[in-house]
Amino acid sequence: MLSSALAYPFALFYDQPGLFPLALVAALSVLAMGFTSASVMTLTRQVRLRELTLLRMGAEAAGFGVAVLWAVASPTAWALVVGRVATELCFTVGTNAISEQSASLRWE
Repeated sequence: MLSSALAYPFALFYDQPGLFPLALVAALSVLAMGFTSASVMTLTRQVRLRELTLLRMGAEAAGFGVAVLWAVASPTAWALVVGRVATELCFTVGTNAISEQSASLRWE
């Protein structure tokens, strides 16, 4: 994964060794997006944007809640990173939950 491979050079460039673990964990949000269900594309094609909007807003709210709770417990940059990862995980789980059919490699 490119974002993980670039985490260390990123930290070196800014001369901040503490950025390395933050960038590695932040790369998990990109990984989570890779497991998003194809139902997102199907809902977009069918112009069923209500479901997608509600799902995205719910995921953002959940990620915001995680970030706020983390910031209250430990006010560091980790709260932002963990909040972003939580947002993408919630969206990915939600897209797989609302999927009407399983993914397959066939034409409809």
